[in-house]
Amino acid sequence: MNKATIQLLILLCSLCFINSKVNANEFCDTPLVLSASNQFSGAVKEAQLAYDKICKSLNSGAIKHDELYEILYSFHQILSSEAKSAMPALADHLGTFQNPLIEIIDGEISPRAPSYMVNREELSVTSITLFAQGKNNILSNTIPTTPANTCLQNTACRKSLDEYVKLVANVYSPFTLAPILLVEPFLLKKDREWMDYIDNARAQTYFDIGITTWLYEIAYGKEPDIFSSPPQFQYFTLRPMAIIENVNEAVDGQQTKSSLALEVFGVNAWNDACLGYACGTSFIITHVDRAEVDKFGWGFAFHVENDFSFGFTKHGDDTGFFVTVDLLKLIIDKKSSFKQYKEGFRQNEN
Repeated sequence: MNKATIQLLILLCSLCFINSKVNANEFCDTPLVLSASNQFSGAVKEAQLAYDKICKSLNSGAIKHDELYEILYSFHQILSSEAKSAMPALADHLGTFQNPLIEIIDGEISPRAPSYMVNREELSVTSITLFAQGKNNILSNTIPTTPANTCLQNTACRKSLDEYVKLVANVYSPFTLAPILLVEPFLLKKDREWMDYIDNARAQTYFDIGITTWLYEIAYGKEPDIFSSPPQFQYFTLRPMAIIENVNEAVDGQQTKSSLALEVFGVNAWNDACLGYACGTSFIITHVDRAEVDKFGWGFAFHVENDFSFGFTKHGDDTGFFVTVDLLKLIIDKKSSFKQYKEGFRQNEN
């Protein structure tokens, strides 16, 4: 998801929930529990102090802008200093959270909700966006590809990034709009869903992806949902399969043979839809040379856990049984599949 996509979702969320404020007592009744590595020890202490002061002020009925800014300023300065040491790859790109994230709207203090998003293009990380969403605007900063990948490929740096953003979010939690806080989990959930789909679902050809996006368009219309989840069901047409087939009625020595099959049409519920397992079925046609058995056959395949398939065939009056694995997963390029799905969903928006 690119930067514009993230900003659009956040704006939509804020417009829908802008009047839904959270009572400070809902947060402040429970002491703030912070956990972070020693690299943020100073920021943790300041976070606790800032949180306690904010809750005390809010519970007393009001808080002045100068007072709030002063409370938060020390926390942000120490956090920024420790963050640059903990994440040297990102040291030049952390200005978004360097100062208090508050603004004044119509004489009222309005905090911004901090978060970050890993942006991807065709499964490759292109950047990291740090942003702080308020009622009227977004503070954002895009960390370029090279430092973004340098940090994300380093376990310690990635952990520090998560701790860094979480510390800021926790301090602002008493007076942050709850729906905006849901933006980061929502975006991360979508990202994980697509990665899971591309990695684990049955491999699909261009025909399969095309018919899947077309059928979903018919079912749900061309709704402008650029944050679509992966399809729950995969559809297949004219998909080749290599199978091992056994026909008992064939002459000795030719009963079990490899065969080429073609999925004429199939469907697969790829994500644990059948009693906790992925499952699907397809109508297939087969061709294999055997003495005294029809070369062409037809039958049904049953798919289990996206990788394994078995089924039954008919060659005239003779019945066969076959098994196979999803060999196309070794051939189909995941990046190309992701790109085609992305283009298909974009076309459906127009």
